[in-house]
Amino acid sequence: AAAAEAARAQAEAEASRVAEAAEQLARRVALRDANQHPRRPSESELKARDSSLKRVEAVRRRLKASLGDADARPSVLAELSKLNLSKYVDEVAAAVGEARVKLGDVAGAAAVCSELHKEYDGFGMALLPPLLRAVEVTAGAETEADRTARLARRRSTLRLLWELLALGVLPSSSPLLSATAALVAEDDSSPPEAPQPNLPVLQALCRAAPLDPLLISPHARAHAARAKGGGHDAGGGPAAPPCTLPPADQSSLLSVLHAYLESTTRCLSSASADLRARRRANARALLSKGEITDEAAAAHEAARRSVERLGAACEAMAEALGVPAPEEEQGDGGEAEEVRREMLVSVHGGSEAMGEAEEAAVAGFADVEESSFYLQLPDLRAVLPAMLFEAGRAAPTEDATDTTGFDATLARLPACASRADIDELASELCIRGLRDCRRRLIRVVSSPPPAASAPRLYARLAAVLAAAFPTIGSQVAAIATAEFDELFGTEEEPQRGPAGGKGGGGRGMGGGGIGGGGDLPARVRNASFVGELTKFGLMAGHAVLERIRRCIDRFAVPQVAVVCALLESCGRFLHSSDETRQRTDALLELLGNMRSLHRNMPQDLLSDLDAALASCKPPPPLRAIAPQEPLRLYLRHLLDSRLQGGKGAEGVVVQLRKLPWGSEPRMEAWFAEAFVASAELHLSSIPSLASVASQLLHSQEAAVLRAVDAAIEALRLSLDGADPTHGRARGCLARLVAEFYAYKLLDSKAVFRVLYWLLPRASGIWGHVVPITHVPAWAETRRGAGPTARPLLSPHERVLDPPEDCSRLRMVLSVLQVVGVYFCRGSPGRRLDVFLVYLTRYLFCKTLALDVRFQLTETLESLRPGLRLPPSYEAACAAVSKLEAAVQADPAHGEAVAHELLHGGGGGEGGGAKDEEGEASEGEEGEGE
Repeated sequence: AAAAEAARAQAEAEASRVAEAAEQLARRVALRDANQHPRRPSESELKARDSSLKRVEAVRRRLKASLGDADARPSVLAELSKLNLSKYVDEVAAAVGEARVKLGDVAGAAAVCSELHKEYDGFGMALLPPLLRAVEVTAGAETEADRTARLARRRSTLRLLWELLALGVLPSSSPLLSATAALVAEDDSSPPEAPQPNLPVLQALCRAAPLDPLLISPHARAHAARAKGGGHDAGGGPAAPPCTLPPADQSSLLSVLHAYLESTTRCLSSASADLRARRRANARALLSKGEITDEAAAAHEAARRSVERLGAACEAMAEALGVPAPEEEQGDGGEAEEVRREMLVSVHGGSEAMGEAEEAAVAGFADVEESSFYLQLPDLRAVLPAMLFEAGRAAPTEDATDTTGFDATLARLPACASRADIDELASELCIRGLRDCRRRLIRVVSSPPPAASAPRLYARLAAVLAAAFPTIGSQVAAIATAEFDELFGTEEEPQRGPAGGKGGGGRGMGGGGIGGGGDLPARVRNASFVGELTKFGLMAGHAVLERIRRCIDRFAVPQVAVVCALLESCGRFLHSSDETRQRTDALLELLGNMRSLHRNMPQDLLSDLDAALASCKPPPPLRAIAPQEPLRLYLRHLLDSRLQGGKGAEGVVVQLRKLPWGSEPRMEAWFAEAFVASAELHLSSIPSLASVASQLLHSQEAAVLRAVDAAIEALRLSLDGADPTHGRARGCLARLVAEFYAYKLLDSKAVFRVLYWLLPRASGIWGHVVPITHVPAWAETRRGAGPTARPLLSPHERVLDPPEDCSRLRMVLSVLQVVGVYFCRGSPGRRLDVFLVYLTRYLFCKTLALDVRFQLTETLESLRPGLRLPPSYEAACAAVSKLEAAVQADPAHGEAVAHELLHGGGGGEGGGAKDEEGEASEGEEGEGE
């Protein structure tokens, strides 16, 4: 029914439009007949009218100012019927020619001109010269504003001329055809940088004239369209009125318009080719330099707009003329591939990973800049003399060669920190005699230092030099592979003595296998180097996958760390390659299953494995980000980059006070957003952020309070979501809350509310879970309000706070380390005693890692030096029950009981490491927590 109603409404609207067009055409035909056979007033009638110069001058000014104004037209026509203008026909025609008529007012201006033509015999001939002067081709320098105004007037005047000709006001079409042809000739001779200057003028004429039955008959239009390849039919419509133009003039006008369409189509093809050339140039610049200059971006945008303008004009004119629209020439389908292949330099000697799969390899990187780092390598043979690479003559031994300069240059390798440094060093090594010292270079390059960026930079140096000396790439890859296998084999033979380096690239290793603490960093570093070599094409992908499978077969802490290093370095690259994608997917699925089965591993290692698995598969395409306001970006810069750059809080506060807080109503929201975003990213800048908020409080109190509320609300929402990927942000926000108290931006009640969000009172009961982290804000004020614990639904139920997860305990200790010094006495001290009683029970449900245990000991000793931990879980539960009973009877007495339980309860002297070891051993019983 809705569809039928919509169709009926559309049919009614179309019928109304057709009826309105027919009525308008009938009015124009009647006006043309009246103009062609005018009934002009006699001499006696003209003498009876007013011919005073004052009134004539007034009406002439009105004609010049508001010729096409629909509101003023009735009064103008009434004024004209009262005046005798027979002696001022030329002056009135000149005023009409000087009038500024808009394109939409052409019909009204033609109606006024028709009335003057019917009154005075020579008005049509007198009107033609001033109107032609307005459309004449002009030359000379002019501003953009002048050019726009001139084209607007030329467009409306040309349309008015042809409308007057259609209505029978103008006697001949020859001057109009000459003026139109002159405009077309001007566009044909226009320079390439400014094509078709009269496009708005002629486009408006081309869209109107062929469809006007008073100018061009449907038969003439269809005949011309068939001659140009069109297929429109002249029949099928209502009978058209006779045309004002004779058939010869109709053909001439259509020929001019078709010629202009062909000229515009040629300009469109030229502009499209120029746009494609600019795209290729910008792609080369982006791959080579990582960015595009502002001038190149502006030129590309101007070319794109020009193509869109010409394309839209061609489609509109072709539709009006009844011919097929010109098809824009599309660029070659392999255009982007051609640009990329021009920029890539093949660097592999015997690699199987970068051969025919180059196209898939490009997709294995995070962005264009990263792909440029791995794929765009300098060709040393093209820029350095050929004598540096000659291999025909026998090379002297390294002992017989003076290698002082080479050694000094090679010693700079650990200090290289960028792509440009590595490329420059590669060129200088070739100049210093690399041809005779390759073995020494291979030994150094095969052993990257512990720095985080060293593996990728050393691998790039090997790839750059491999293009000139192919043996370097294969030997470095062989040494790295042998070292990986050797480090992996030490676990199978734990009693084997120290192993020497293989091929000069292996490191000395003590006995004890990979399980030893000293071998794990070396193996992780070697795995990262192997992954980087794979992305540079110096190692085959299937070889790396085979080593990942061997690590999965012996799934333990060292092997998981090595797998994480390999996946983070080359996992995405292997997943994007057609040759290795299927096997990579199978290994990733197997890793996910193994991770689910080995939940007793350290939580940090499992988090690293989750991140490594997620990094292998490319994320979905990002949505287009709307441009942000400059002030919003500047706030983020101040609170993020400036504080991280060591500028200090004082300088940031000075800049913040200069911002337009009063004139921009969104400043407070932007400040809160930037404040929370910076706190979630950088733990080291949190004290500086709190200092900034404290210093800004006196001048912008509302903004600071809004930022504090936003930080607390963000922490609350993050705890509700319990997303493991937001663990770092939760820890930063908890530390920020503590810093707020240190800078007197929060009171102790707010801090304790956050502490009980992190560790609810009901947590820590074996076999029970707390399904939510806190109660709604409106219920927090009620006595006894708080999260409740419930029994486990099944022994295998997944909980938000499992025994091996110490993230909440870490956040609590982070808060207490900052605010604990202020909670030594008074009401805050007594409330902290109550919280610590609950904390002691919570500890029995956790398997504490070594670093958490040390942090817990240091924090408790600094807060309560005489604190004694309960000796068992039952004692901790009894202490909590005693405390809750005392608090329910008298809160003040309950706080005193908490102090006695912490300092006078049983549990061994000092509550030290022994008690904590007992907690860790008994924590396994609380797997359901």
